[in-house]
Amino acid sequence: MIDSTKTNEPLYKQIYNELLQKIIRNEYHEGDILPSEPALQDTYGVSRITIRRAMDILQTNGYVKKHSGIGTIVMNTKHGLQLKRISSFSEDNLNRDALSELVSFDIVEAPLQVVTKLHLREDVQVYKIERLRIINGEKVGFHRSFIPINKVEITQSDMVSPQASLYQVLRAHDIHLTTANETIEAMSATSMLQDQLQLEDHAPLLYIERCSFDHHEGIEFAEIYYRADRYKYHVELEGE
Repeated sequence: MIDSTKTNEPLYKQIYNELLQKIIRNEYHEGDILPSEPALQDTYGVSRITIRRAMDILQTNGYVKKHSGIGTIVMNTKHGLQLKRISSFSEDNLNRDALSELVSFDIVEAPLQVVTKLHLREDVQVYKIERLRIINGEKVGFHRSFIPINKVEITQSDMVSPQASLYQVLRAHDIHLTTANETIEAMSATSMLQDQLQLEDHAPLLYIERCSFDHHEGIEFAEIYYRADRYKYHVELEGE
């Protein structure tokens, strides 16, 4: 039973969040049929319209799919990343409750790997920006970006908002990422990533290394870590 007196959050959103957490915790598995709307009405003591709104959001966000004559089926909960264009976390997740949490913002000497990958001078300084990626209240990724300070002026206040987009900041300074290359590999979470993402020891991760350029000018070197149980990569290929 949902208690509407404990929070200002609408009832349908409370029910949505509770059902979502059950899906995330695998209480409902991929392919399972969720309880019917009348059954959920009885469970939560709310109207059918309230249940339907909660279920509609689950379907819109890709967690379930309604099938006439069958019921509402739990879908694969991994978030897809498509290798088609250069885009930010915010842009990839426009239809989800996606947020960023700034972990650190520093100016440091560029690590050798960054100098090499972005073709920079060895004495250049870079912004080092670390952020957690959160979808529907769950920590799903950790991003570390290095950007030369002589290319653009970025302040901590630019990045502190949960909705902040680094690529929007770059575009505001007339920097447009025209090309990028990525490498993707599997890895086990380090102790730091276990702490940041609240994972078990040696949890599997997708590691993405991205170098982005504005017409051959090195702009960003990014180290991106996603939970392997929450993300999958989709690549679209064409023949001759």
